[in-house]
Amino acid sequence: MKDMLELSPDAVEAYVKQNPKCFSRCFLETNTKCDVIVNNMAETFNGTIIQARSKHIIHMLEDIRVSVMTRLTTRYTEMLQKDVFVCPRVQKKLDKEKSWAHKCKVYPSSSTVFQDSDWDDVSVDIGNKTCTCKMWELSGIPCKHVCAVAGFMKRNSEEFAHESFLKEKYLKSYQFTIPPLPSEKYWPIVDYPIDPPPVKAMPGRPKNNRKRDPHEDPKRPGKLTKHGVQMKCSCCKSTLHNIRTCPDKAKGKAIDDGGGVKRSRGRPKGRSNKDSKKSTQVSQQSTQVSQSTQASKKSRGRPKGMMLDPLNVFFTV
Repeated sequence: MKDMLELSPDAVEAYVKQNPKCFSRCFLETNTKCDVIVNNMAETFNGTIIQARSKHIIHMLEDIRVSVMTRLTTRYTEMLQKDVFVCPRVQKKLDKEKSWAHKCKVYPSSSTVFQDSDWDDVSVDIGNKTCTCKMWELSGIPCKHVCAVAGFMKRNSEEFAHESFLKEKYLKSYQFTIPPLPSEKYWPIVDYPIDPPPVKAMPGRPKNNRKRDPHEDPKRPGKLTKHGVQMKCSCCKSTLHNIRTCPDKAKGKAIDDGGGVKRSRGRPKGRSNKDSKKSTQVSQQSTQVSQSTQASKKSRGRPKGMMLDPLNVFFTV
């Protein structure tokens, strides 16, 4: 913590404000014997009742009761059949610590206090069940230093585990059972009508309108204002001014977030060669079609450039 204060005092102050007792192992209490700082236990329970949560409250509680009733019995019978001293999951962690214990060297200071040296020197007190690394006090499972001391004393490391991890304590916690519950068909009939609780009128005039959010726009109900939103200039992306007072607007610059020039919206002005060729072909075809249609049409009435001879008309008649 001292090194962090020297580097960034503001970061340390912000870290302490977040209540590190809830997420940092160095601030956890050692009497709980649990080093879990995540919410996996609650998520596991939610996963088991995910189907029951969609049911009616009576059927949901019934499914939860049946799940807990069967779980208690199965856990008890499974642990009763195993020939172990500590719980199996605790034994896996303890075996991992034992595999690292051979690298530690133990130097006795007294009958209960030892110095253990691996990468650094630590002090192990068997009488008070403490270790300098604090892993033994925090989790209740012997760390590699305690396992090395247990090997030096020619004792089993399982003897130094917390009593809550022993098999006998596990069986005591699961010895209680939940009795079965028959269905409504077998319930006794009781003539006690259940009425709803009386409605008590609260003092004051009841409100007709709902309570509005302090930042809700009164002209547009249900829409929030831009309170707390940091505005930026759409030209240079600065938070000190807007586009009306932007100095880059007069120069005709439009800088984006990456430092490049923004492209104008809509279709680009210049066309590609393929588009120009297609347009010329279409225009030629349209002109040919128009000429052919004009030639095919016959002009109505007398031609404009011709005049009738009156003599030819007289003699023909």
